[in-house]
Amino acid sequence: MNESDPFTDSAEFYRRVEACLGSLIEQRPGQFFRVAPANVRSVERAARDVVDLAA
Repeated sequence: MNESDPFTDSAEFYRRVEACLGSLIEQRPGQFFRVAPANVRSVERAARDVVDLAA
């Protein structure tokens, strides 16, 4: 990637980003944010609620 890559409406740009994403993540110096894990039981309950609503 370089500064001439367009950030909008370019399938080629997004293909290049996707191809490089793994190595970009591996090379990052650190993680910039933390996300607390979701409670599995509450996620399961919410998923069941959605399924029940859709039925």
